[in-house]
Amino acid sequence: MTSPIQPNVDPSQPPVSAPQGQGNVDDEIRQLATALAPEPVTAMSGEKAVISAISLGGSGTPPTVTVNLGGILIPGVAIESNYTPQVGDTVLLLRQGTSYLASMRITAQSSKSVNTEGGWTQATLASGNGHRSGSAVMYRRVMDNGCWKMQWKGLMDYGNTSLLASALAADFRPSESRPIAIARSLTGGMPTMRLDFDTDGTATFWGATFSTPSDGSHTHGLGSSDVRLSGYLSQAGTDLGHSHGLGTSGSGGSHTHDITAPPWLSLNGVEYFL
Repeated sequence: MTSPIQPNVDPSQPPVSAPQGQGNVDDEIRQLATALAPEPVTAMSGEKAVISAISLGGSGTPPTVTVNLGGILIPGVAIESNYTPQVGDTVLLLRQGTSYLASMRITAQSSKSVNTEGGWTQATLASGNGHRSGSAVMYRRVMDNGCWKMQWKGLMDYGNTSLLASALAADFRPSESRPIAIARSLTGGMPTMRLDFDTDGTATFWGATFSTPSDGSHTHGLGSSDVRLSGYLSQAGTDLGHSHGLGTSGSGGSHTHDITAPPWLSLNGVEYFL
């Protein structure tokens, strides 16, 4: 009578001697246990890399970047939903397994030290308009909770033109018209005017100036069945027409309301989603 064979407790050890065919069974059990075991978790690591290209993404495709990691280009790197990548940014590149994430930009200089730092581009203004000294009109594209957004800043000397600037490049154009109220000089009596950012990359001004018709007189006719107090009571009878004259004499009352062009406009705080 033979004693039963006790298998090794450690599955990494080779099988013990076994009756004919038992070794093959032990082998298969060990291979199955290895296949069912969870894969070891790969630790996340981080390195510095430089962004060399940007893909804006599209319908169903998230934006990604290509980074240069020690001379090796890595495409298709994901970005955080509130990080706006710029070519040349030094970023913290996180890696887990074969997945990469550009998690944040490592600040190189203050946003006030260079006018275009932070992705700002100076607008090419339409003929007649001018950048106000010390506060040029600038724009940039930023990422806001996973969506691209345009931001503007600066003051502009207004030349009474219909357009703000030359048409923006395709990547900076909204998917539909975005009308925005902007601040203007109070010269002429109006605090705001409208600026439409359109899908062709242009921005059109509305309401910069206007004037009412020169005849400002008006009348109110009182019908025969109305009861009105206009110096006396009247019920039925003839109509009681009356007028309000706004002029210096007579009942014509001609007057105008003129809104003149503002000397400057403000783009500070203007933003809209693309």
